[in-house]
Amino acid sequence: MTNDTNNEPDSVWHVDKNIPLALIFVIVVQPGAVAWGAGQIVNRVDFLERDDERQRVLLEADSGSINALDRTLSRQDEKINSILRILEDVKSDLDDFKTEQKEVLEEIAR
Repeated sequence: MTNDTNNEPDSVWHVDKNIPLALIFVIVVQPGAVAWGAGQIVNRVDFLERDDERQRVLLEADSGSINALDRTLSRQDEKINSILRILEDVKSDLDDFKTEQKEVLEEIAR
């Protein structure tokens, strides 16, 4: 393509007063805004990674507590079952005693 005024090619770029000041401002400010936004994203990712690690540590601590509580609950369950067996034996013995007592009273009454 040639320039109509002097028949020279338009291969040379030049800046004249027709470029709006707002365009120059955007070209200068935009890389800074992109860098600031990227920095905010990096900060947020760092925060989330630290929070994730903190949650992982708390979860591990809670897992240990849960395991200890599970063992305690199992022991308590065994103790309760043992007590129930003893109570069943006592009830059976008491029923036997009542039956014997009833038989003795019937013999005395005859």
